[in-house]
Amino acid sequence: MPTLSSFLFQPKQEHSCHCQCHHEDSILFTPTRWFPRIRRRSSSTSSVSSLEDSPQKHHMSHEYIIQEKKIENFERLYSLAVDEMAYAIESQGSIYYRGDLLTATEAVDACLDHFRHLMQTLNTDRSHTFQREWTDVLFELRSRLDSLPFPLSE
Repeated sequence: MPTLSSFLFQPKQEHSCHCQCHHEDSILFTPTRWFPRIRRRSSSTSSVSSLEDSPQKHHMSHEYIIQEKKIENFERLYSLAVDEMAYAIESQGSIYYRGDLLTATEAVDACLDHFRHLMQTLNTDRSHTFQREWTDVLFELRSRLDSLPFPLSE
């Protein structure tokens, strides 16, 4: 019985049928058209090691994804705090200032609380990088909030 590869890669023989599946120009049986598209597993990867490493890699990637989502949530909180701060700065002297200042204070506090939480939950390397990236930015944000005047009593 011929193997699949011998059937596909042997020179074409003349056949007496008229189905045209044995024709030289047939796309289905021309390996030069479809063979390069087949992907092969890297020869350096062994199936045994990939099976053994899989649960650990899955756990690490799952942990990484969770940390990324927490960081994205922090970045959204930071963006919100910056926006609320801009509203408070813009509304100084208006009847809206007291509410905008309160909202900005709450937004900045939520952002800083989330930052502290992340510093405790991120892995060590990531925590150091995150701290270097955000400490000065958050200090400036808090300083800008503290520099805003306290609203006058009505």
